[in-house]
Amino acid sequence: MSRFDEEPEDMSIGIGQTARFGCSANGVPSPNISWFKDKQPLVIDPKRMIVLPSGSLEITKARETDQGIYKCHVSNIDKQHVSGNGRLVLSSHQGMYFTNY
Repeated sequence: MSRFDEEPEDMSIGIGQTARFGCSANGVPSPNISWFKDKQPLVIDPKRMIVLPSGSLEITKARETDQGIYKCHVSNIDKQHVSGNGRLVLSSHQGMYFTNY
């Protein structure tokens, strides 16, 4: 199994937007991909989260509780690798400007 073709990267989005963390690796047999958040196995919320066929993680309608450090873990019969970190930061005011009068 080769190293990662794509790894998670830090991102900052607004609450309610969609986050996508990349993760892909090639191998024979095809590696299994699992996700971790803040060093714990990620519990996938099937209404808002999906692991894409590529292995990437997509989170729709992002919430404050989604903030944290994400990484993917790939493994096959004899090898395993853990990706680098991707930090998700959410802003409730992204794209909004406030002026003091």
